[in-house]
Amino acid sequence: MKKIIMFTTGLSLFFTVLVDAEIFKWTDAEGKVHFGDKPPGKENVESLDVDAINKRGNHYQNTTSSHTSSTKTTDDIYRNRRNDKVVMYTTSSCGYCAQARKHFTANNVSYVEKNITTSTQFDYEFKKIGGKGVPLIFMGDYQMSGFSVSGFSKKYAKFRTDNSYAAHKG
Repeated sequence: MKKIIMFTTGLSLFFTVLVDAEIFKWTDAEGKVHFGDKPPGKENVESLDVDAINKRGNHYQNTTSSHTSSTKTTDDIYRNRRNDKVVMYTTSSCGYCAQARKHFTANNVSYVEKNITTSTQFDYEFKKIGGKGVPLIFMGDYQMSGFSVSGFSKKYAKFRTDNSYAAHKG
């Protein structure tokens, strides 16, 4: 009996290796797209080329998207943050980001928030400039990682002085 079980197990493993893996794509009645190795039926099912998917690997580029992250240069990113506003890269769950937001609002600090968890464009910029943690705050040429009221206040005062000098210089 043991020999029969071992033989059938071996035989089934042999046939499993011979069968090519197949991935299917289908859309359900609610319009949601699904992928899997076993589609629910035969209608509206597309068989995907596994070799093409494997070759693509991590080099996927969405050519139909309206954002231009792949064409945005580092110079563009730096130029966009050099203005009279504070630029802050954040995430949705960051407590220090929330503290910074609250401080900026309470002190009428004009700022632009770039949430890297909700925007692929902002995430791209963050990575391109070497961002490691949030909040990452820019004030012209001044940069601050993390947030403390005293640290921000010192850099912001310098930034405002430099900015007002540049505006009057004309």
